[in-house]
Amino acid sequence: MLNERHLLRVLHEYIAHYNTTRPHRSLALDSPDGRAPQPKPSPTATLVKHEVLGGLHNEYEWAT
Repeated sequence: MLNERHLLRVLHEYIAHYNTTRPHRSLALDSPDGRAPQPKPSPTATLVKHEVLGGLHNEYEWAT
């Protein structure tokens, strides 16, 4: 159901995504909170998808 509680949950999730993982061009593709450097993946590493906002957006990271 769409109500104030749902809106607050979606906003909280988006704000967390925006400040911690979303790349920003003005920050040299870093996030406002900064991110730990990712080591270069091994040749056998696989890409893992994480859904954000119920699948509206996706984030990807290397899994060893």
